[in-house]
Amino acid sequence: MKRATCLLGLLLMCAWGSLAAVTRDPERFVIVVEEKYGYINRKGEIVIAPQFDAASGFSEGMAAVSSGDKWGYIDLEGKFVIPMKFENANTFSEGLASVMIDDKYGYVDKSGKLSISLEYDSAGGFREGLAAVGVKGRIGFINHAGAEVIPVQFEEAGSFSEGLAPVQQTNQKWGFVNKVGALIIPAQYEDASRFAEGLAPVRSGSKWGYIDHSGHVVVPVQFDDASLHLEGLATVKSDGLYGFIDTEGKMVIPPQFHDAQFFSEGLAAVELNSKWGFIDKKGKFVLAPQFDSGDFFRNGLVDVVKGDGGGYIDRTGRFVWEDQKRNAKVANPQRMKHEE
Repeated sequence: MKRATCLLGLLLMCAWGSLAAVTRDPERFVIVVEEKYGYINRKGEIVIAPQFDAASGFSEGMAAVSSGDKWGYIDLEGKFVIPMKFENANTFSEGLASVMIDDKYGYVDKSGKLSISLEYDSAGGFREGLAAVGVKGRIGFINHAGAEVIPVQFEEAGSFSEGLAPVQQTNQKWGFVNKVGALIIPAQYEDASRFAEGLAPVRSGSKWGYIDHSGHVVVPVQFDDASLHLEGLATVKSDGLYGFIDTEGKMVIPPQFHDAQFFSEGLAAVELNSKWGFIDKKGKFVLAPQFDSGDFFRNGLVDVVKGDGGGYIDRTGRFVWEDQKRNAKVANPQRMKHEE
């Protein structure tokens, strides 16, 4: 389980998606065939032939793809909507996508028009009307019009969620600001992630716990690692093993796994003895450990690696799309991320 906030330096688009991919367009799934990226539908039919050097998941009906050193955007049919002209391109969120030209980031709309000028060193996706942007090593937040709502001042920052965003002050401590930049929860933590289901993971010293919107500790600091609550449960690490707690901090599934992902569509990937399987919310295996990677289900399918092959399976473990000669180094999916 990879943890912590999605920092601005880590916001570059990646082909295998992130937490945000749970809500991305359901009828397109990224595949890799002989190191070329394309897309299948839920039936496992190739709908956009593998032809790109890199590709993102679809978001808001569009996906970022690259050939050579340029990026552009395609629609659900694989037709180019915005030509390849960017040095980097991220997925659309709230109608805008951050793109890079001449080492500077700005934002384009779905027609390809530059809506926010190319003036940032880094630029995240919009969430709840605001996006984190970086200038000369400091982070602030802008709105859809490109106006600076919260001045550039933070060392690092995560996305807004439930009205608050985690930020790292110059004292290296993390706190939370509201949408006008007021520090609502003082900067006192060594690390922090965004809010989900009313709680945010925070680290004090070497241990993790959970706070509510007012900063009150709901689940005492005690874990070696901790994820967001999703579908009512959060992954936590204790004494070297992973289990799951509810929003009150009750251990619902005792620590017993060597690694674990978050729950999605009622199932979570867990690792035992270097093999991944999938459990339900009672901790019962629905798919026995047999895979070499564990990702999260979205729209009924999950991407797995098994031996030299892999592909997408459904909830029964049946391969909907399989590549017998898949290169695991290319296909290895992104591990847990708590931010888009």
